Amino acid sequence: MRGFSTLTGGSTPGSRTTIWEHMKQLDFACPLALISVLAWCGAAVAAEPESLSFQAYWGGLDAAEIAFSAEQQDGRYHGHLSIHTHGLTHFMTGLSVESDGWGTVTANGFHPDSFSQSTRSKDKTRRVDMRFVAEGELAEKVLDEERRADSSLLPPDPDDNPPLPEQLRLHVLDPVTALFEMGRRAMAGEANFVLPVCDGRRRYDLQVTAVGPGRHDIGGKIYDTLDLRAVMKPLFGFKPRYLDFWTDAGFDVYVGRLLGLPVKVATTTFPAETVIGLQALCRGSRPCPPS
Repeated sequence: MRGFSTLTGGSTPGSRTTIWEHMKQLDFACPLALISVLAWCGAAVAAEPESLSFQAYWGGLDAAEIAFSAEQQDGRYHGHLSIHTHGLTHFMTGLSVESDGWGTVTANGFHPDSFSQSTRSKDKTRRVDMRFVAEGELAEKVLDEERRADSSLLPPDPDDNPPLPEQLRLHVLDPVTALFEMGRRAMAGEANFVLPVCDGRRRYDLQVTAVGPGRHDIGGKIYDTLDLRAVMKPLFGFKPRYLDFWTDAGFDVYVGRLLGLPVKVATTTFPAETVIGLQALCRGSRPCPPS
């Protein structure tokens, strides 16, 4: 395991690094956002909207509330993901994330039309929008901007990577559509598959393996599960200082077989163990009210 599982670690004499400093150095949105994406992996999508709420713990601390809503009607789908930190995590990061993916669904799977993500931290906001052209086969970024807390535009970061080349934007999925496809393929019984994902700035593959059926005590309840392992393979757009954390980052996903929904998602790849657990599930409501 890389990183930390306690509040301090990775230090040399005279130089101790706290977990909070690492949170600021890593894009803290990334572990939560990716795990949240994985957290919908087994969900069945109905014509009536479905909403899920999760609680996230980072290094044993209550870190964030996460909600996901999914809707499918007349051959179209929409997924909405929100992440809101609280407590010490919010004090240090001020992080909130809103992501939306839209597209069409056929017998062959989910096909994206557009994707939008807004990320807010203590000192800035970022908005990235994508559309899919050439019959959905090519991702094209239409907006990528960062603003200060006073809403003024930030100049481009000289450390940012160059734009994604076209060959890496072909036949890709946005992060929200990728979660739908993961669910479809896993529940269809595929043992091994790769999801090519593009978020407008970065390109990566998710290598997914079905570990097998399981039975787990989670939160005092016993669940019969379909256990998955997802491993991240960065391909382009990752800043060098973050690349080591993302390369081969692994996620354990436990899908309740009777629910068709996740009951737990966990990783020990990042500076502290991250665990997300399902708190509530409801239909015909958005967002899901507290359980």
